Amino acid sequence: FGYAAILGGRMLEDGSALRPEQPDAHLRILGTTDLHLHLMPWDYLADVPSTGAGLLLTAGLIGQLRAEVANCLLFDNGDSLHGSPMAEMLASDAGLCQADAPPPPHPMIAAMNRLGYDAATLGNHDFDGGVPLLRAHLAQARFPVVLANVRTRADAAGAPAPLVPPWVILDRRIRDRQGNSHLLRVGVIGFAPPTAALWDSFLTRQSIVTEDIVDCARRLVPQLRAAGADLVVALAHCGIDAEQHSPGMENAAVPLAAVDGIDAVIAGHTHRVFPGPKWARSTAVDPEGGHLHGKPAVMAGFHGSHLGVIDLVLRRDARGWRVAESRARALAVAEGADQPDARPAMDPVLWDSAAPAHDRTRRRLQGAVGRTLVPLHSHFARIAPGMAMAAMADAYRAAARRLLASHPESALPLLVAVAPSRNGGDGGVANYVDIAPGTVTLRHLAGLSPHVGALTLLEITGAGIAQWLEHSASGFARLQPGLQDQPLFDRTFPPYLADQIDGLTYTIDLTAPARTGPSGAVIDPTARRVRDIALGGRALAASDRVVLVCDSFRAGGGGGHASGAGARHILRADLSTREALIDWLAPGPLVVLPRPGWHLAQIPATGAWFDSAPAALAHLATPGGHAITDLGPAPRGFRRFRLTLGD
Repeated sequence: FGYAAILGGRMLEDGSALRPEQPDAHLRILGTTDLHLHLMPWDYLADVPSTGAGLLLTAGLIGQLRAEVANCLLFDNGDSLHGSPMAEMLASDAGLCQADAPPPPHPMIAAMNRLGYDAATLGNHDFDGGVPLLRAHLAQARFPVVLANVRTRADAAGAPAPLVPPWVILDRRIRDRQGNSHLLRVGVIGFAPPTAALWDSFLTRQSIVTEDIVDCARRLVPQLRAAGADLVVALAHCGIDAEQHSPGMENAAVPLAAVDGIDAVIAGHTHRVFPGPKWARSTAVDPEGGHLHGKPAVMAGFHGSHLGVIDLVLRRDARGWRVAESRARALAVAEGADQPDARPAMDPVLWDSAAPAHDRTRRRLQGAVGRTLVPLHSHFARIAPGMAMAAMADAYRAAARRLLASHPESALPLLVAVAPSRNGGDGGVANYVDIAPGTVTLRHLAGLSPHVGALTLLEITGAGIAQWLEHSASGFARLQPGLQDQPLFDRTFPPYLADQIDGLTYTIDLTAPARTGPSGAVIDPTARRVRDIALGGRALAASDRVVLVCDSFRAGGGGGHASGAGARHILRADLSTREALIDWLAPGPLVVLPRPGWHLAQIPATGAWFDSAPAALAHLATPGGHAITDLGPAPRGFRRFRLTLGD
């Protein structure tokens, strides 16, 4: 796609030919998403340079793409301020400030100011530090921040109040293909997952209320058009999932694109890349050209790994400006950024402004919090119980027992839901936990639990537990008996959805169909992969009541586990999952004992392949139940293994 190619005698989508006297203009829209305060090209969890992430790297690509066109806008799609070790450090520092003192300059806001962002919206994690801190940081922005479907709770005398404006109209002068200047009024509206009110951290204390994304868009986009917007761009911090709208859906990008009056969508939240080969084509989704319901849409990965690019040919006629042709791309940032000569290629002002926080973050993560006598790794965490998941479960269980001491629910069985947050996938070959016996540092804990949530206790029935486990088990591919060379996992399910419930034994039968999709939506209500669920050697009945410990993200329906499971909130602790891990490690060396757990059912003469990190070779003897064979190198630096499920 190129402006010259489109205007070089080609027909437009409506069949009309471009004429020299028609004022047609090329507008480029650039978008970042889910930066999670990753500025430097550095992997803090491994403490090594990163070859393809960080806003400082993305900034170079932004500059290149801006230089190619006369008309360009730059937007951010949210989750820029929280979700990294640097963000945790800055939030901790802010908590030490005087109550009436403004926080110091925020390095991400400073970087976005220098890069000249035109507008931004907020994601669910931007609320992790609480609304007051968020307001203080947003006050430093020299660009508008919009959010339509999230408001703050007012006092009893008033209605919920906007945290930021729901939308903005940007008046920009653009040049047409003949060099003439025109006024273009660009409307920008922002959306966040409506379940953010349930996911917010314990610091936020339920201080926000939300509205369904699509309903909000149907209500407000006509107002934006009536106010004079020639073009409407939706900054939608939600993913691409179901095509049909359902109330309160978390990932609503597809039905949102169908709303009249929206011209382009910048999506995010799920850390995936669109357009691209991993998406299935449908009547609503064009994964090659980058369209949802015929409108350009882009999703730019996470941590600055990609830059979203939407190219529009705008045509002006008696009705005003309209989109005549469009294309969307998600471009990966240049690799090789870990080379010694990378710094001179970056903006030195951006580098120097980020360097102090970068250095302090690295020093803080070196702090020791305890010791472990056993290795903790996640290389095989999705195929068998392991010590890393058991360690997390033990820490959360110990904290939960203290919290439950004065509650009547303390008499109920106590279970813990944990997931391998770092287990490869789109996060790459470095996205694993691998802690050797010895000192455990804050860096190690940040790897075990990358996103800090509040420890939350639910009362749930056996039927709800079964539903929770069915959603986790849906992340496996359905296996054909008798085949050895077939994928083990459904690539549309990110690893962090693979919850395991510690304290139970159960079997997963991969010859059965999946019950749910990645969002938790039921696709086959009759499907049952999880069987023989038992507690203490006794079958768990549908009516049994238990206490389930999880983080606030899961308790609020994040990832689709708790949605519809009939769980009742017992308490939401003023204790983060990270603090629970630190408290548990403090008394002495960590010893994790093997315990009965879950396993994959035997399937005669059947095998399946999966990818892990090359470091997994050192732990081949640890997974139980099935044989694992090394198959050699795999794409993107991974190592491929075969899991044999039966003789």
